[in-house]
Amino acid sequence: MKFILKINIIIILLLSSSQSVATGPKIATTGNIGFSIMKFNYQEFKENGESFNNEQGILPGITIGMMKNFKYGFMATTFSYHLNEVNYQGETQAGIPLKTRTDEKLVDFFLQLGQQFKPTHNQIYQSYIGLGYHQWQRDIHSTSTVLGLFETYQWWYGLLGVKSILPINKQSKLTINLCLMYPLNPTIKIDFNGLFDEQQFNLNGQWGKRFSLAWQYQYSDAINISIEPYLEYWDFAQSANQTLTHHGKTVGSLFEPQSEMHNYGLTIYFQRSFW
Repeated sequence: MKFILKINIIIILLLSSSQSVATGPKIATTGNIGFSIMKFNYQEFKENGESFNNEQGILPGITIGMMKNFKYGFMATTFSYHLNEVNYQGETQAGIPLKTRTDEKLVDFFLQLGQQFKPTHNQIYQSYIGLGYHQWQRDIHSTSTVLGLFETYQWWYGLLGVKSILPINKQSKLTINLCLMYPLNPTIKIDFNGLFDEQQFNLNGQWGKRFSLAWQYQYSDAINISIEPYLEYWDFAQSANQTLTHHGKTVGSLFEPQSEMHNYGLTIYFQRSFW
């Protein structure tokens, strides 16, 4: 996470410094900070398709970012962090019923490069590509009958998307954003709290999707306020079997089940433009 924060800070500094060498008409660089409420919903499935376990709860979070606009395009970077404790209900792979709590921490960072089209005087379309990083830490609490786990899911991902910016009046507009995301070499690392040796799995990643609809109000020439509801989907197919060991000796096998993370939420942004 510290590594991602450093990358984000470096990119923001580069975006800010690029104003001093710009030529021609003044084009804004926009910085923003947002506060988010996410409805977290994660579910795993048995091989026959039945629900294996699920986790649900509310994750508050923060988002920071910056966008540099150019004559025909833009470059943007965003960092977000969500955490909270949520409910877990289901069973272990051994078939033992389990109802407990889990600590969730979600970190996401991405960089976008985009192109802008203006087919009409007011309406704007944008297309973009980018690279992102996603990390999810999942601390499943122990109970009187089942020992908990600490899992770290992480992956880089490529992304591509389109935006449509529609003016409502002189002070407000709507931005529709559709994005596809593909995880690159996703992995999960499992700490069994000493019961077995730590293991790392390669996950079977599928295309992820994100949709958002942002309403933006121009409070002044330099300050905007945005309200953005969103949906975000990540899906993974069942992984291959992995050898389970204890002090280096094989004691069985384990696999990561088919899973889906379908989250939705609301973010409120405060944006400041610089020229």
